[in-house]
Amino acid sequence: MKMVFETRKILEDDTINVSPTTVRVPVKGGHSESVNVSFHHSIDVDEIHTLLSQFPGLIVESLPHYPMPLYCTGRDEVFVGRIRLDPSEMNAINMWIKV
Repeated sequence: MKMVFETRKILEDDTINVSPTTVRVPVKGGHSESVNVSFHHSIDVDEIHTLLSQFPGLIVESLPHYPMPLYCTGRDEVFVGRIRLDPSEMNAINMWIKV
């Protein structure tokens, strides 16, 4: 529930639906999250890549690389990778985030 409350608080929107699954795995140097985002309209993965790449403090990684603690430890940026369309849901993407 912490992820639900924090997402709504940070984005200042109590209407955002969040359905998190949290898994705790001992990893040196941060947390990783599998994130699914739904939109009201059709989306383009390349557009999402471009938009996220412009956000200060966020680094978008492309395949074959994706955010892994081995490469992110000791850095303050948020790393996003494996951005792809969700085949089970219209207008949705999946991505991997390392903080």
